[in-house]
Amino acid sequence: MTDAPSGQNVKLQSADDKDFEVSVEVASMSVTIKNMLEDLSPDSDTPIPLPNVSGKILDKVIEYCKYHYEHPTPSSDDKKDAGEKRTDDIIPVSYTHLRAHETP
Repeated sequence: MTDAPSGQNVKLQSADDKDFEVSVEVASMSVTIKNMLEDLSPDSDTPIPLPNVSGKILDKVIEYCKYHYEHPTPSSDDKKDAGEKRTDDIIPVSYTHLRAHETP
């Protein structure tokens, strides 16, 4: 995890010199950016350069990270805690149909 306090923003700079300011939490959804944040001092106002990413693509990456930050995937433990097993993906098949395909 980064040393930056929660709620702090970070600047990301695209290859075409467009600056994007996002929260550290959202930016950390990208492993690459998270690793770069760990190398910076927490008080740094210097934008993180992303020379291989255009502004248009970086905008989409940030949108993706925001979505997944706000809508985290439930862990497998959460799914188990739901209590009920999912059966809506089971195709109904008759017993006679199964018996017809058995090899003698």
